[in-house]
Amino acid sequence: MCVDVAAEFYVRVKPTSDSVATAAQTLGMKTMSPEQLKDLVEGKFVDALRAVASQVAMEELHEKRGDFVQKV
Repeated sequence: MCVDVAAEFYVRVKPTSDSVATAAQTLGMKTMSPEQLKDLVEGKFVDALRAVASQVAMEELHEKRGDFVQKV
């Protein structure tokens, strides 16, 4: 079964020097281009959604959306 899912992810960087430096090195100028940033992270988000969704039935996903969100 295939299901199309629309999702929004909010990502933040820990406010530490190491975390900011790591994010800057990893993302660099890609943050200036929404398309480049999407290409970089989209696969990781899709994988996370699939991994959690594969563990439960469709009805359970619908009934317990909050739990699904927390697991992803």
